[in-house]
Amino acid sequence: MKPREHAQLTGAKLELVIKRASAYDAKRIAVLLEDWFKEASLAWPAPQEGPMMQWVLDVINNGFVAMAEMASGGRLFGVAGITPAHLPWTTSGIVARDQFFYVPPYYRHCGAADALMKALKIHCAKRNWPLVMHIISGYTSGEERVGASRLERWYGLQGGHYVGGCMVYGLSELVVEPKAKQKEAAA
Repeated sequence: MKPREHAQLTGAKLELVIKRASAYDAKRIAVLLEDWFKEASLAWPAPQEGPMMQWVLDVINNGFVAMAEMASGGRLFGVAGITPAHLPWTTSGIVARDQFFYVPPYYRHCGAADALMKALKIHCAKRNWPLVMHIISGYTSGEERVGASRLERWYGLQGGHYVGGCMVYGLSELVVEPKAKQKEAAA
């Protein structure tokens, strides 16, 4: 029986805990992310153990990885990882770019994605970094397109701004009014 179905039948609440991942968690995260690649409808090359582990460790060591776990038993509900990146056109700005964000289908209605997104936004807000989340859609079937539009809607409900295939959070501090409006306000 799937965990969500068990919780619905027994009336139990799936309690999750959000924690920062360490290198000790890399293997569990890599295994979970393999499911992410299997679920994707894009024909990405299959993950290989060595490069996958290196990627996960790089994100853990150089960025921030949040894990959603079951309060009892430590079962992994989902994972989200970001790394800081310099803006390519300047040396004065840093943004947090998503590396991965995955919640298995069984846990998509228990609040894990919302809790992971909140952890990412808190981490970025403390550093005054805008958070850039990419929206990747290469869906071909009608069902997959519906799933993609739900995902885009969910990203929007999290308070982001849509900018060229990405949702950006924490952008309001960076928005500058056009010079014409600045002149009007000064007059």
